[in-house]
Amino acid sequence: MKKELKDAANAVEEASNSRALVIAARAGFAVSGFLHVLTGSVAIQLAFGKPGQADQGGAVAQLAGQPEGLLLLWTGFAACVALALWQTGNAVFGYGRLEAKTKVGKKLSAGGKAVVFALMALTFAASASGTGKNSGQSTSDFTVSIIKAPGVLSC
Repeated sequence: MKKELKDAANAVEEASNSRALVIAARAGFAVSGFLHVLTGSVAIQLAFGKPGQADQGGAVAQLAGQPEGLLLLWTGFAACVALALWQTGNAVFGYGRLEAKTKVGKKLSAGGKAVVFALMALTFAASASGTGKNSGQSTSDFTVSIIKAPGVLSC
């Protein structure tokens, strides 16, 4: 049984370092950077009196309003999921050659980033699925609907 667990862990570690996941994770970094630029653009527009939200939800709403909005939202979702998975792989399997104190900090940082990128993915999915209201509300409503799904959390 122990060998099977070790083999499974090795397979997961290998998948988390796969070229495809690394490329998709880099797309997640690009999406994150683009959202920051778009949020800044919305803030500048707000300064000149245009309506909108200068936050991640406002940037995602602006993407949704584009002719290819649905494709952009689902692409952003996929890229952020890939980045969250990659960061999770780093949190679990990464930094093995560092000294203990540095390793713990790096692993905690990667775990925190994984959570942030997972929340970004939820924001994209909430907007793409039409449940988006405002950034905080849409993400929280979508998260609650996922948690309430049968079989998701069975304690």
